[in-house]
Amino acid sequence: KYFNGFEWKDIAGSSTGNGISKTPGASSHPSIAFRGGGGQNIYGAFADFGFIAVAWDDNSSGDYEIYLRVFNGTDWQEIKESGQMGGISRSLGQDTYPSVGWVNVYQTIIAAPDLIHSVPVVLWQQDRTGASDVVSAFFWPGDSLDDKIGWYSLGNVSSTFARSSDRPKLVMDRYGRPF
Repeated sequence: KYFNGFEWKDIAGSSTGNGISKTPGASSHPSIAFRGGGGQNIYGAFADFGFIAVAWDDNSSGDYEIYLRVFNGTDWQEIKESGQMGGISRSLGQDTYPSVGWVNVYQTIIAAPDLIHSVPVVLWQQDRTGASDVVSAFFWPGDSLDDKIGWYSLGNVSSTFARSSDRPKLVMDRYGRPF
C-alpha cells in the first residue's frame, strides 16, 4: 500500500487475495525498493511514475526461495520467472531475508557514461549446511552487452560458511551502486 496523505491505498491488488506474491505459500520478510521516475525501465518503456520492486521469501515450492515482482504502472509482474515456483534463488537450501535495490547500469561511450538500464539486484540469506551465507543476483534485460536476458548470480557476498552471515541489507548510493 501507499499513503496518499490521507489514507493507505492499495496498489493493483497488493493488499487483497494472495497480494503481490500471487502464490499459495507463506510469503514473508518483504523488501521494497523504489526508483524515481524518468528513464528507461526493465520493460523497455519510459515512465515518469517510478518503479517499485518487491522481493520476499516464500515456501510454495516446498522450501523457502526468493521471489520478486515489479510494479509496471498497472500490475505486479514477475521478471523472467522471478514470481514462479523456485523464484530467483532456485536452490536446495533455505533462502530467506531478501534485500532488494535498483542498480544503475552504465555503458561508457567515448568517455561519457550513458545510463542504459536500472535493474533490480537482490541479496539474501542462504542456509545450506547448517550455516548461512549471503548470496546475490541481478536481472539483465538485454539491449547490449551480448543481450543475454535473465537472472545472473553475483556469487557469495560474505563467503563465511564456517560462521553464519544473516539478514543482509542492501544500500544504494546516489549513483545507484550497491553496498
